[in-house]
Amino acid sequence: TMLLRWEPIKHLVIETRNSAEVSFSQDRRYWDPRARGTASDPTLQTTRSQYTNFTTSNTINYSNVFNGYHSLRVLAGHEANAYKYEYEYVYALGVDPQIPHANTADQSKVEAEVGFSNDSMLSFFGIADYNYDNRYFVQATIREDGSSLFGAKNKWGLFWSGSASWNIHSESWMSDATFLDMLKLRASYGLNGNNGISPYKAFGVYSTTQYAGVVGMLPSQPSNDYLSWEKNATWNIGIDFGFLNRIRGNLDVYERVTKDMLLSKKVPQTSGFSSNFMNAGSMKNTGVELQLEGDIIATSDMLWTVGANFAINRTEILDLAG
Repeated sequence: TMLLRWEPIKHLVIETRNSAEVSFSQDRRYWDPRARGTASDPTLQTTRSQYTNFTTSNTINYSNVFNGYHSLRVLAGHEANAYKYEYEYVYALGVDPQIPHANTADQSKVEAEVGFSNDSMLSFFGIADYNYDNRYFVQATIREDGSSLFGAKNKWGLFWSGSASWNIHSESWMSDATFLDMLKLRASYGLNGNNGISPYKAFGVYSTTQYAGVVGMLPSQPSNDYLSWEKNATWNIGIDFGFLNRIRGNLDVYERVTKDMLLSKKVPQTSGFSSNFMNAGSMKNTGVELQLEGDIIATSDMLWTVGANFAINRTEILDLAG
């Protein structure tokens, strides 16, 4: 991992973070017929794999406090990630115990498999924060993400959010409420994306098969050039509180609507396939969450705290594309 930080002028910081994770592994397993409980034929399994993951994140950040009351932060950034995995697997039955390698086995009893997986993502984002006198807070974010997991015509998604909060306990007219340690009101709304699928779901894929003793290839998955991001729109209203220097808690009410869900949908078999992976359907989650925590004993010698939480969530399927 490498981090470089530069502050060309006061309050302006430029950073780059870069990391590389590389792993090579080789696994060899041999069953000798002379060992108790093994197969009668000398058996060999070997696996070789390679994993690489490269990430870069670059940001420029400006933050300052004006007139002692106005705090501002503006950040713009870029991120990129590339992941690659390869493996080879060989299973050999009847190897020579004196030379236990796959090429000494009966070649009609040797099986081999190779695998490959590769995906990447490119992102651009911006954040703006403002607060006045640590009483009123607002934040806005925007980002655009491009993922190789999606179709050629629909790789990019634009996401954003906005939030605000109010430290009510910091108001002068609350100064007489000495029992109150904290009272904060929060609200937010935003749209984010989900790309949690395995690679090549948007590709037309072939698989190996056998017919009349001959190995061949056949289409096993149709392509979908328009496969794209699953989108989640969420609003949340919450309140944080604490009083008597012993009791703390928060209450949240939220609603989340998921659209363009990433699902495998059945299609007419006259197409040559039984299903296709696509953006189909939507659902809604609404709920209330409450968390409480209190100090039963709080002295310089002992702290005993207990807590409890309560949640209700309702899920409603809005559409499953027929």
